[in-house]
Amino acid sequence: MRTKQTKTRLKAWMFAPLLVACDTTTVGGDNGIVTVPDCTSMAGTVLSTNSSGQLVCKKLPDGTVTIPVCNASEALTSNSTSISCVNKDTGDTATQSAIDKLNRVEMLLQDYGTTYNSLNTGTGARAVYVGATTATSKGRITDGAGTFGALAASKICETQYGVGARMCTVYDMYYSVASYKIVDATQVPSSWVYMQSWKVPVANPSNPFQGLNDNCADYIYDTADQHWQGTAVTWAVTALNTTNKALHFKNTACNVTLPTACCK
Repeated sequence: MRTKQTKTRLKAWMFAPLLVACDTTTVGGDNGIVTVPDCTSMAGTVLSTNSSGQLVCKKLPDGTVTIPVCNASEALTSNSTSISCVNKDTGDTATQSAIDKLNRVEMLLQDYGTTYNSLNTGTGARAVYVGATTATSKGRITDGAGTFGALAASKICETQYGVGARMCTVYDMYYSVASYKIVDATQVPSSWVYMQSWKVPVANPSNPFQGLNDNCADYIYDTADQHWQGTAVTWAVTALNTTNKALHFKNTACNVTLPTACCK
């Protein structure tokens, strides 16, 4: 019977610390409440126990680094001596300056991308050769509905090749070659294209410095009395050999009948 009582007391003693921690029981028959010290107010200490099992604030060894608990709006950061919490959108001056620069660069890249895309969309910026018109005309091009000149030429191209097609410029033809839209196998018959060089292919033209001399006055002229000419393009071999093709741009009398080169 005595042995049974001793075992009962031993079991109660073994579980006493757990009960005390829960603040609900006694040890040795005396009522007692465990007090947890506040170590946050004592720099360089953490909650621990002493040799008697009591809760105490114990000083950390020299050189120990503590990691603070940051809230949801903060992030850990550090300098040469400590670790601390800072707001996620702030930091030391050098770090914040670098972040600001990166944000500005990103905004500039987005702006440049938008500008680049706007410059390279639409039929005007990157038009390429799609073919020559079936209809032919002298240097005074008409759509048969009362429209003349480069506008009429573009309307004819649009009728044959769809919305956005228009009369090619000499630079459209170059771009078509440079972007592989015109290749060796491409057939480009001699066709009217728009050219503006302010040169004088025929002596003594009317209005010599108004850009009318190599585009049949914007393709509204089909005689020879004003000494204006147009420009015709072909894609053909040269005197160099019978293999390699090149763009040929030729000053052509405005009374010659040709199709119109169309780009889109």
